Amino acid sequence: MSKKLKFDLTVEPAALLCPNPLEWFIKATLSNEDLAEFRQVPDVKESTKLGVLTFTDPIQEFACAFTATASDLDAITITPCKLSVMTQTCQDDLESSFIAQWMRSGSNMTDFAPANFMSHYYDVLAAKVKDGLSVIAWQGDTLSTVYPYSMCDGLEKKLLADAAVLDVTATTLTATNILAELAKVKAALPASISYKKTELRIWMGASAASLFQQAASVLPNASISEAYPLQYQGIKIIVSPGMSADTMVATIGMNLVYAYDLLGDVSEINTINMKLTTGDATIRTRTDFKFFVGFTNPEEIVYYS
Repeated sequence: MSKKLKFDLTVEPAALLCPNPLEWFIKATLSNEDLAEFRQVPDVKESTKLGVLTFTDPIQEFACAFTATASDLDAITITPCKLSVMTQTCQDDLESSFIAQWMRSGSNMTDFAPANFMSHYYDVLAAKVKDGLSVIAWQGDTLSTVYPYSMCDGLEKKLLADAAVLDVTATTLTATNILAELAKVKAALPASISYKKTELRIWMGASAASLFQQAASVLPNASISEAYPLQYQGIKIIVSPGMSADTMVATIGMNLVYAYDLLGDVSEINTINMKLTTGDATIRTRTDFKFFVGFTNPEEIVYYS
């Protein structure tokens, strides 16, 4: 599956040539820490398999005769989405904006983009890509026609389609009910993993995490001057800004899969000065990467939706 994200620089009226402060600003960004908790599968370029081995009742009463018990070797298919980020900056756009005050004199210069602007440009672009990937990772749906959901299928769609996943019916989360709803999620965890507090994780959206801290702040020994730790009865809570509202996922981290070719591909942006090649007065930036999210052992995953 091949998808491409294409951008172009549009100069808004407020950015036209005029005196402007030397400082830049950037919108709040995220670091994809929710994906960092997944099982990492690198070097995935095309469709591949991830093996799953299980044993059934291996402990038997002693007998001289050998009694075979069942083992099952299975695999899930990882088919990464092939994505690209492409964007272009035109010399004329920069010259007609406040950026011109940092550009060198002369219309025929080959290196026309000011270094301090390009540094900020890369930061903003990388942040935009990370924000989009967080949404795709959870809410992606290739049947959608809306950016960025249409780029690749995400976990919410895949969890909903798997009958083996442990579903918990969601309600609208508030500071009043979120602790009770978290109790339902924890109660739904299977006995095989419910005691593995150090490995268990609960993923929830940013608004739900805020509600949790608000509700927990009134608990005994809680401090109103500091944020309540993001953990529920010893289980670490992971904030996932890309998740749908009123949605939670609970399981051990290794059951969720994040596959890619090289981890740094998303942030390694290649820059091409087209004036030195095709003669076009533009600078193009591009990065290509593979992206896949999925899961193993659905019977160990609680999906609150």
